[in-house]
Order: sequence, then C-alpha cells, then structure tokens
Amino acid sequence: SNYFGGTAQGIINAGKYFTKAEYLKYFLWVNTNKMRGGEDIVKALAMLDYFAPFVDNYNRDAAKKMSLNKFDEQQLQDYLMFLMRNGEESVQKTNFFAFLSNTVVIDNKVVNAREYLKKSDKYKNFYKGTKSERAETEKTYEQDVKDLIKDKSVINLGQMKDGVFSIPGIDQKSDSVIELRRKVQQFTSDALGSMTAENKRLMNMSVYGSSLMVFKNWIPRLVDVRLGDIKYNSASDAYEWGRLRMLFSLLKTDIFKSIKSLSSALAGNDDIWLEQVMSLYETKRQEYLNSTGKELKMTQNEFIELVNQNIKNQAYDLSILLVLLSGLALLKANSPDDEDLLVRNQYKFLVKATDKLTDELLYFYDPSSVFNLIGKGVFPSIGLLQNYTKFFKNFLQENYGIISGDEEMQDSAKPIKYLMKSFPAFNKLVGYLPMFFPELAKDLGIKMQAQYGIQ
Repeated sequence: SNYFGGTAQGIINAGKYFTKAEYLKYFLWVNTNKMRGGEDIVKALAMLDYFAPFVDNYNRDAAKKMSLNKFDEQQLQDYLMFLMRNGEESVQKTNFFAFLSNTVVIDNKVVNAREYLKKSDKYKNFYKGTKSERAETEKTYEQDVKDLIKDKSVINLGQMKDGVFSIPGIDQKSDSVIELRRKVQQFTSDALGSMTAENKRLMNMSVYGSSLMVFKNWIPRLVDVRLGDIKYNSASDAYEWGRLRMLFSLLKTDIFKSIKSLSSALAGNDDIWLEQVMSLYETKRQEYLNSTGKELKMTQNEFIELVNQNIKNQAYDLSILLVLLSGLALLKANSPDDEDLLVRNQYKFLVKATDKLTDELLYFYDPSSVFNLIGKGVFPSIGLLQNYTKFFKNFLQENYGIISGDEEMQDSAKPIKYLMKSFPAFNKLVGYLPMFFPELAKDLGIKMQAQYGIQ
C-alpha cells in the first residue's frame, strides 16, 4: 500500500519538472527487466551513487554496509520493515530517473530543461496571446525541450570510467548538483510524505508529538501539499500552494464562473480561466503581503503555471480515487456464494487490500481519518500491551479449564492467537493465516476481516 500510494502521488504531482508520461515510462523501466542487467544498470547505479538522491536512508545504508556488527537493533528494524523500505526505495528511484531524464548541462551547471526554458526570454510570456497562439507556444516549447535534452542531457553527456560516473565540466560537490538532489528529495517528500531531520526533531520535542508521529511521519507533508497556503519552498526553489486550498480559493470568488473556468483550464486554457486566475493573482499578492509583510516574488506567468498544474494534478488525484472506489464497490457487490471457508477468506482479503489502497488517497478526503488517527495512532504501544494482557488471561483460562476438566472453557481460550499478536512480524502473519490455513485459523480464533479502517 505504501508503494502504491507513493507511485500514485508521483504520477499526480508530475508535470513541473517532467511529464506524467515520462514518469510512467521510468516507472516501467525501474520495475521491469530493463533495469536488471547490462551496461544500462551499471550506469544507472553509478548515477544514483553520484547524485545520492534518496531522502534519508542513503547515508544510513552506506554506514550499515561498513559496520562490523552485522546484526544490531538497526538491522533488526530494517528486517522487520523490509517491505515498506523496498517499496519506498523503488518510488525514489523512479522519481530520480524521471528528474534526470529532463536534466541538462548549461554553463557548467546541471539544470532542469523545462524550468530553464520557461525562464528564458522566449517563454517568459507563455500565457500571452489568443488560445490558438498559446497552443502553438505549447507545441514549440515541447519541441524545444526535446531538442535541448537531446543535445545537452546529463544522461547522454555523462561518462563512465572505472565504474565511476562523471559529467564533463561539472563538480560533484557543486551547488547545482546539490540543488538537483534537494529538488528530487522534495518531490519524493511530496509523494511519500517523508519528513526532514529538522521536522522530526520539532515533532519529537514533546511526548505527544513523538507518540503521534509513530508510523505517521508521512501525514504532515502530504496534508501540506493539499491544504498548505501559498509560500516559498527553499528545497524546491519555487512557490507552492496546496491544490485543494487553491481550488476552494477559486470557487469561493464565483462558484458558477469558477466551474466554467476549471473546465476550460482542463480543456485548453481559454480567456475566461486566465481572467479569473489573473484576478486571483492580485488578491493573493495582497494577502501574502498582509500575512508575511513581504512581497510575493512570483511572476504572473509562474502563478498561472502553478494554478494550471494544481488543477490538473487535482483532476488526476480524483480520477484515480474514483477508479479505486469503483473497484471497491464492485468487489463488495459481488461477494462469492461459495460456502468454502478458504474462498470466503481470500475474498475478504482482496476486499481489505483494495480498501487499504483506496485509503491511501481517500485519507485526505475522509473526515473519519482524523478520528481514526486519534483513536488508534496516538499511542500504538497500548495495543501491544493489551495483547500481552489478553495472552496472560487466556493462558490462565486455558490452564484452569484443563485442571478443572471444563472443555468449553478450554476451547474459548485463545492464548496462541494473542501470543503471536504480541511480537513483531508474527502479528502480521496472523492476518494471513485464514488465507492459507483456514481450519487452523478457525481453531485459533483468527478471522479474516474484510475492512481495513473505519468507514
């Protein structure tokens, strides 16, 4: 589910530094046999080593490989969380190669081809003119991007020597390389919700914040991507605005006009949409000045680009969510008539898995998510203590039933079930037993749930 959520958010957020089609292309490349051997994989791994684009675990993994102690607390934690870790690593690789595919060398610096052209004199008035003129500008721009990448791409210019990747004229420790790494990491953070070390330290300053963020580190950033106010993000070197908040800012001015404007934005940027966005630009400039005391150093062209990208990303977000909800409804409407216990358990698992994937996107739209977080996520260790208590009670109950000869008391006690739930890894295996050993699961009192969270 973590892998699916990160990939879905990557597709949704794509558009500024690379297209959604390019993201899907590198998603398939990373996750198929094309990245399994030969010279391509050697160069790809060397580029990963050169840019070190992972959010937080690259240096940790490097230190782990050099450690003399091959099994310690960190190794145990990595082993228990390998599914989540490998899923995140795959998402980060896809993000990096999608970024790199649009990275070029200009004046001994590595820069994003799309950003570079958008800031050039030729495209500084990208949204000026009539609808047909803007369409022609868009077509010319895409061709210029392809030509620039063909001539100056980092992937093409980069060289391999003795297994080490280098770029002629570029210092690996230069500001442009560090800036590219920071942008890739910020994009990854927007997709996976990874928190920086500074943000984690702030949250851990109180016991409540520390407890709340156990397995919930991904929430703050993904909420900010949707609901944050307009602000400058130094990591991505650009202004950002939560797409849901932006959408409501458009709608609250004139809802009927805004609906028409949004439709036109998705169809091709006509004059009605541009007129409303330009008006919103002046409003946000004044609001930004009033709230921060600073001028909004964002050009009108950059503001239009941001609003346009946010609208398209929100449309993709809702489209993917609707597909998942439709799949979940279809599954629930077609429950099997087969009375076989194994079939029923497998069906329930499929519904639960689909429910979990749906929750990855629905989380930010479902009001009950907040109550779910408060009810289950503040002190997760309480559940572990409860399982220890239940194990002890059931263990005593079963032994008392054996001593007294009460078979009914023996059968109702399930100490093994709560013993398994009391240890990492085993507590996850409990949920899979009904899928493969339905009779054993029934004897242990383990039932397959068909629902992931509260509805």
